[in-house]
Amino acid sequence: MSLGRQAAQGAIWNYAAFLVSKGLLFVATLVLARILSPAQFGLVGMALLVILVLDILRDFGIGAALIYQQGDEQAAADLTFILSTGIGLLLFLANWTLAPLTAQFFKTNSPQDTATVVSLLQVLGLSLLFASIGSTQDSLLQKQIDFRRKMIPEVGRTLIKGLLQVALALMGYGVWSLVIGQVVGEACATILLWLVSSWRPTFKIERRLVRPMLGYSVHIMMVNGLGTFLTDVDYLIIGRLLGEAALGLYTLAFRIPELIIRNLAQAVSNVAFPVAARLQADLASLRDAYLRMQHYMMVILAPMGFGLYAITPILMRVLFKPQWEPAIPVMEVLTIYMVIGGIGHWPGVIYKAMGRPDILNRLGFVKLTILVPVLWWGAANYGIEGVAWGQLGARIVSMIIDMAVVSRIVHVSVLSNLRIISPPIGAAIIMAAAMRALFLLDPTQRSVPMLAACILAGGLIYAVVIWLLDREAVLRMLTLARSMLRRGATATEGEGVG
Repeated sequence: MSLGRQAAQGAIWNYAAFLVSKGLLFVATLVLARILSPAQFGLVGMALLVILVLDILRDFGIGAALIYQQGDEQAAADLTFILSTGIGLLLFLANWTLAPLTAQFFKTNSPQDTATVVSLLQVLGLSLLFASIGSTQDSLLQKQIDFRRKMIPEVGRTLIKGLLQVALALMGYGVWSLVIGQVVGEACATILLWLVSSWRPTFKIERRLVRPMLGYSVHIMMVNGLGTFLTDVDYLIIGRLLGEAALGLYTLAFRIPELIIRNLAQAVSNVAFPVAARLQADLASLRDAYLRMQHYMMVILAPMGFGLYAITPILMRVLFKPQWEPAIPVMEVLTIYMVIGGIGHWPGVIYKAMGRPDILNRLGFVKLTILVPVLWWGAANYGIEGVAWGQLGARIVSMIIDMAVVSRIVHVSVLSNLRIISPPIGAAIIMAAAMRALFLLDPTQRSVPMLAACILAGGLIYAVVIWLLDREAVLRMLTLARSMLRRGATATEGEGVG
């Protein structure tokens, strides 16, 4: 099978996993938000923040090093398994011991809430241990671009997690419903990874691989650490300055566009990295792949983001209780932030594929110096809305920086980069404006038929405008889709004959 076909099929399977798992997670979030309060969401969010930070140390970047390493797969996988499992165990023990200290960082309403955060944090640490045991199989499936099998644990994790969280919340377990579901879901994913992957550890260490793989992984760990901090520093600042209720509102406002927009970009970039790693010696092919991916993803992400922006007020009022309405203006800003953030995925893929994760680290430090003071000032003066606007402003600056740097790496101008993303963004803005105009027919912004009409009208408007502005890209994407369908049908017929 050609690399291009592998990439396309990998993207399809990864996107299918994304649709199923994130769809289930969205439904679970919807149900939980009607049962739990913003403060309860916020308490669990505080504990999850600490676990996210520790998860960077757990991975240590060794999974990415396994994907990057070409050849000696069994030996590299053995080294990955030994390191990741050992680190996971150590972090679980450290988290359990130090939880009372780390919980003091957050602003809570009472000592009882602080004690609750400590308990939640200690139990959530089990997810670190489970994830470390299955991370090698996960990385191998990515390296092999076998996202069909990788889909099984992804969906299994989300299904078990969502069903258990909702069931326990309905039974009155409150914040513990979220934590128990998280831990059991991770354990389920690990079991499924071992079932779908044929690889098993031999516990042999090839010493000649230790230095190159650890050298690469340290840079990736720093990349992931900076990336996580850049992604979650808003949660940290809100948890520190504004407390659990504000954090709960912000979490919901962030989670919906994250599920719909950011996770789609991440799902595709997960496929793009192993593909780009195979092209690391062919700069022309790498440049072409980068430009096409930027273009195609904006054709998809821009209408999703601006469309979600347009329907946010009516969507939130239809789906959630009045206690969540303060999240509406925050979510409106964050949907645009997610679209701009989608542009920033692809430079990182290129740097890692070329063995230059150090570039990501340098850029990460630059972005931190911009982001942290902006968000802190926004939270202190304007609450969670100030944080959302700070995120958007800093993201626009970061996008310009990313384009300027990647243009020197793959030899493509910033103007060319902007030119390929302008038509879909322009078409999406026109679509969003038309959708908002329809709201004038429903001053209450609570009508389900109006919501459906806005979504249908928006889709039709975007289809017409993108056809007029960017017909060539639409035709290429349709050709690719038809080609994949024909090949899929041929493969199915061949299997039937066999």
